[in-house]
Amino acid sequence: EVRMILAMPFLGYEGNVFVAGYSTSKKHPVTANPYDSSLNLGDIVVSKLDKTLENLLSSTFLGGSSIDEGKCIAVDSEDNIYVGGRTSSKKIPGRKSVNIRTSKNNYVDNIFVSMFDNDLTTLVKSALLGGGYDDALNLMEIDRNDNIFLIGTTSVASH
Repeated sequence: EVRMILAMPFLGYEGNVFVAGYSTSKKHPVTANPYDSSLNLGDIVVSKLDKTLENLLSSTFLGGSSIDEGKCIAVDSEDNIYVGGRTSSKKIPGRKSVNIRTSKNNYVDNIFVSMFDNDLTTLVKSALLGGGYDDALNLMEIDRNDNIFLIGTTSVASH
């Protein structure tokens, strides 16, 4: 079974379209020199298309050892691409990864946010955020000062 779920698209400053989602298909297209060309159990897919939607400019996988879903995408004032969502992985890749109150329980979801360069070839950093049970990111916005705002859900009252 091939499964691909797309999250909310984002229209970039130069008219390019950015999409994040989830895939279990090894046939999902990635471009030359992506950050990650290999699919794990079920991974986040991050893609950049031109404004005509006819050309895939860049595309990569992102994921840990379990199921990871991209739900939100945004671009900051320096054209860095941010993708967020939920993950069942205990760690999300990233050179400067930080864990902020993540769950120690198995098979629960935590929120993740990862920052890529504009070509999706370099994962700059990632962060995990969660409580004792399932947490999910539903919306991410970046303001003109590059502050990141997250809106999500949690099934624990400790936030």
